[in-house]
Amino acid sequence: EISGDQETIKRLHNLKKFAFEGGADFIVASSRVLYEEASEAIGRDRVVLIPNGVDTSHYRNPDHKDVVLPDVFLEFRSKYRVIVGYFGAIAQWLWYDCIRELASIRPEIGFVFIGPAYDSISLESLEKLNLPNILYLGPVDYKVLPAYAIQFDVCFIPFKPGMIAKTTSPLKLF
Repeated sequence: EISGDQETIKRLHNLKKFAFEGGADFIVASSRVLYEEASEAIGRDRVVLIPNGVDTSHYRNPDHKDVVLPDVFLEFRSKYRVIVGYFGAIAQWLWYDCIRELASIRPEIGFVFIGPAYDSISLESLEKLNLPNILYLGPVDYKVLPAYAIQFDVCFIPFKPGMIAKTTSPLKLF
């Protein structure tokens, strides 16, 4: 789901096989699950776990409080006392059933989604939720992303259970 078309997946599997059969001096894993898999294949002394990181100073910059946000967002924000926000890919690995259930049982909470549509099916899945307390803003420039984040009361990562949720190290978490 995350790697793309069949040709890309085949290429990635071949690279993994190459690395696991001794073609790489070291393997860098970005999640605990991937670290364990690589360690089992080639030994812990040749694998390093380096989770993703983030430039925290970018998010702590007080200038973001002065960014003028679009009216569509400000109007939506004014309707809800609590805003739950997500930024990242709008993709197959989001848990649309859970998002629908949560937004349905908590109509007093606004849910904001920011990010590029990974594919048309995923965007349709989000749009099909068709609930008034869900707002999709599309992609937002990284430079102003913190201006949105400080408007969120809660951030969430609604990944559906599965290997993607277990093996990714989402930057937004950090």
